[in-house]
Amino acid sequence: MKIKVILLLMAVAVMSSCHSDFEDDGKVKYLRFGYIEGNIGDSYVNLYNTDDDCDRVGWSWREERSSLESANWGVTLQSSSSSVSRIFLRLCSLHRGEYNIKRSFDDVYNDSSEDRYLNSGFELEIINNGDTIIYGPKRENPFLVYVTDVRYDPYGFGYDLSIVEGYMNGVLYNRENPSDSIVFDHVRFGFH
Repeated sequence: MKIKVILLLMAVAVMSSCHSDFEDDGKVKYLRFGYIEGNIGDSYVNLYNTDDDCDRVGWSWREERSSLESANWGVTLQSSSSSVSRIFLRLCSLHRGEYNIKRSFDDVYNDSSEDRYLNSGFELEIINNGDTIIYGPKRENPFLVYVTDVRYDPYGFGYDLSIVEGYMNGVLYNRENPSDSIVFDHVRFGFH
């Protein structure tokens, strides 16, 4: 009997120290995986999802056509009442390794041909007081995205998206003024 009481007390102690996956209202609590860290232009960026803001880094969607597929992510880097800056990344045929991206996300996403599912894209969008500037790679100077890890998310809650980690390097150019550019210097990321 003494052993049963001791085992019961130990079980209660272990259970009370475990982190709960439920909020006070009984709903499942889920923290979306996401971070981005590194030098973007003149700024050091260090964003990650937290319990208070679980969608700060990354919203995502997947597209498929025949046997072709692409994974897409968007990340808000900065937001205020009058301005927002965000990046959009599209990776086709998701795999570990190097992507040399030569087109902007918008160019690829709005392509009505089958090429839409064959090309990756990347861009930085800055909206300030209603004016929008799009920065994207040049064909002659591809933007590098290197994926170091792709893994399945067992808690995807019906979303068939993987967790992707890696880094990005390169220069993005203003579409309207190519002499205006922004450098991404070994920016680490993890998106879901």
